[in-house]
Amino acid sequence: MQTLVETAIGPVLHRWLLALEQHVAYFDDGDTAFLYCARAGVRIRRLFDGYLAGRGRALGDRHATLWCSRVALCKALYARVPETAAALIAREFHHRPLREAVAGLLRNAPDRLDALDLSAAELDAPGHTFQTWLEAGGPAARALTAYFAETGDAFDVALASAVGGARRAVLIDSGWQGSAQSLLARAFPETEFHGLYFGRILSGAHDPAIADRVIGLMFEAEAYDPDRPETALALHRHLIESLLEPNGPSIEEVPGGPCDASARAQIAACAHETVSPLHDALFLAAEAWIEARAGDPPAAVMAAARAALPRLARLIVHPSREEALALAGKPRSADFGKSLVVPVLVEPGATGSASGALPADGRVPPDAVDVAAGADHPHARIARSLWPQGQIALEYQGVFAREMQLQASGMADSSAYFDPEAAAAPALAPGEGALVSIITRTKNRPLLLARAARSVAAQSHAAVEWIVVNDGGDEALVREVLAACPVDRRRIRLVSNAHSLGMEAASNEGIAHATGRYLLIHDDDDTLHPDFLARTVGFLEGPGGGRYGGVVTGSDHVSEEIRGDAVIEHDRRPYLEWVRNIQLAELLAQNLFPPIAFLYRRSVYDRIGGYNEELPVLGDWYFNLEFALTSDIAVLPERLAFYHHRDHGDSSKLALYANSVTGGQAKHLEFASVMRNMFMRRRGRADPVAASAIAGYYATDMRTRLERIEARLAEAAAPPPPDAEQTRRATDEIDRLWAMNGLLSRAAERGAAAAQVARALGTGATLDDLRAILRDVRVPIAPHPFFDERAYLAAYPDVAAAVAGGHFASGYEHFLLHGHEEGRTRPDTAPALEAPAPR
Repeated sequence: MQTLVETAIGPVLHRWLLALEQHVAYFDDGDTAFLYCARAGVRIRRLFDGYLAGRGRALGDRHATLWCSRVALCKALYARVPETAAALIAREFHHRPLREAVAGLLRNAPDRLDALDLSAAELDAPGHTFQTWLEAGGPAARALTAYFAETGDAFDVALASAVGGARRAVLIDSGWQGSAQSLLARAFPETEFHGLYFGRILSGAHDPAIADRVIGLMFEAEAYDPDRPETALALHRHLIESLLEPNGPSIEEVPGGPCDASARAQIAACAHETVSPLHDALFLAAEAWIEARAGDPPAAVMAAARAALPRLARLIVHPSREEALALAGKPRSADFGKSLVVPVLVEPGATGSASGALPADGRVPPDAVDVAAGADHPHARIARSLWPQGQIALEYQGVFAREMQLQASGMADSSAYFDPEAAAAPALAPGEGALVSIITRTKNRPLLLARAARSVAAQSHAAVEWIVVNDGGDEALVREVLAACPVDRRRIRLVSNAHSLGMEAASNEGIAHATGRYLLIHDDDDTLHPDFLARTVGFLEGPGGGRYGGVVTGSDHVSEEIRGDAVIEHDRRPYLEWVRNIQLAELLAQNLFPPIAFLYRRSVYDRIGGYNEELPVLGDWYFNLEFALTSDIAVLPERLAFYHHRDHGDSSKLALYANSVTGGQAKHLEFASVMRNMFMRRRGRADPVAASAIAGYYATDMRTRLERIEARLAEAAAPPPPDAEQTRRATDEIDRLWAMNGLLSRAAERGAAAAQVARALGTGATLDDLRAILRDVRVPIAPHPFFDERAYLAAYPDVAAAVAGGHFASGYEHFLLHGHEEGRTRPDTAPALEAPAPR
């Protein structure tokens, strides 16, 4: 147990607390409340308090516990957001009869429950009809609605007390997709809700309106990526939930509401829990490990976590039997009024859910549950387990166990073995499946069009139609290529424009003639791997693809030139290889994929209304932004698309063969800002999702820069230490990023200093540039978390007097603008090695 904590769990939790400290410092502007969501918030606050105490710090008076569970929020917020709250309740009781939903929601109000006739025929209906049933207004529905209203009145008072009039509230919880955050954001639009979670895992039911404000401090992923070991926790998130869940009941009621006594009893049980040395051994060992190292500098914390994460990933993906038992954690208790305990690992004979006391080893004993006839089999237990990789370690050994663990982790072809839905929807065979409409725009480039034709003909997914748009070029040249190409003539449709309409209008023209379920813009100069369509269509048609409107694959940047009638390739390298998910805020900062890599549903295109024909270039980027506002985009990292550029020789200068990026560089530079401004004007005011993305855009550049230097900074924790000049440069870079973050976020909030902001963002401003801007704009800069504000003011009474007189927002602001030039010493509470910014 101690070895697991020292080599894996302890360093990872320590890194999470460091990230939490950094993000709290970023958000702490004096007008933000920090709310620790119970139950997990109880232990999160306990760990955070201990971590800060070791660093000589304490939480401020803006930190409070929000005592509520999802079911309590659904009850309390039904009056404000009935559709959202009812939909969440309906999802929880989807296949269960309505009487179970009513009994669960009212289980702490036995007097009200006893007054209802639960045998009424109307309550035989399935739970997914909950909202319709409630709106019908029968006796039970009226009683439940009245109970919701009383609970809502009490919650309004409790939330107002916790938020304390702040304009922004930051929820702190274990994870994973911000369900509570979504309810609160919709119910109280006057408050800006953000969420800081251990990790972010978005399911098909997540709320895209808040996705950019759901921040995973350690990882943001829906699946395990071996190149990012922290994402292994997406396979066993119950490890974190078990560590952070106190030994107390779910907070199902609101203090001051109709079940006040129950609410206070539930809160007291969690707030004053008895932490068991037996059941909570991992938590206690991790807590002691962190507190013993709370004073470690940030670089040492990051270095330890970097070493620990691959070990933790191995433990999660390939645990031994002993490791599985040690990391199983406590069984998970259900909420939404369900008296259940769900096992993480299942003993033979235990195939259902259990109730009663939590066992010491994290497993549910055989006699705690009923055994379904014929279900007591290793495969059935693996399917029912909350951690299949751990269950496999209990059932099998050796190479066979390892192969099964790979399959369960999505790293082998038979991963659908553990997913009955996937087994029911086999991959599409070549020549079968949904029709794809491939749109190719061309103009007087027969050499490239012929190559594009070979790319289309080579696709192993044969259900395609190829629509070629001759946009103002010589139609005879196009017909000549099509007549000689290997694509089945019955699948080709030629659309010829007498005059060029432009790139985006040509796309819309081609799609107007398309009949396929899926669309792909295949420019005449790009190519595809033969399995591109098979993989992308198979994904969108499979059980995991239903929630996505489109999918992109990895791609290669191909450098080439035209010599006579030949295309000469010079180089091929991965293009934007780091992209693993598509987030709206990052997409606003940079187009994350080329058109050739993007297969999408025709239905989403129709909802958007097509490509923006006002833009001569970057129309695909604008379309991608509109698309991300409408639907999610999945990423398949395998590089199956090839993005060609004529960036060598004379062909890079000839308009005929130039790629729109290399040949139209001036246009791209000019219209990058035009495109963004157009999107912001049209979407920023009316669409809250777009507004959130626009705000997030200002932080994206900082995030990228910080990630690039994180490895370099972490190395500073190990000998030999950096020399004085290296330390000064690192400190200056951190001050620059911190100042830019402060300038952009504050200016964006106030709508001020647009020219200065554009200058800072567009030119990669130096620290001296930022100092000059800050002197002009007078945006207050909060102290850096590792700048010793108190020591600086104590050392320089004249600065303390200036801060007290309102001339500077902080001693740090004085040092940033003037103190460094005056030769004043910078006091650091820890080595200046990491500048926190929201992820």
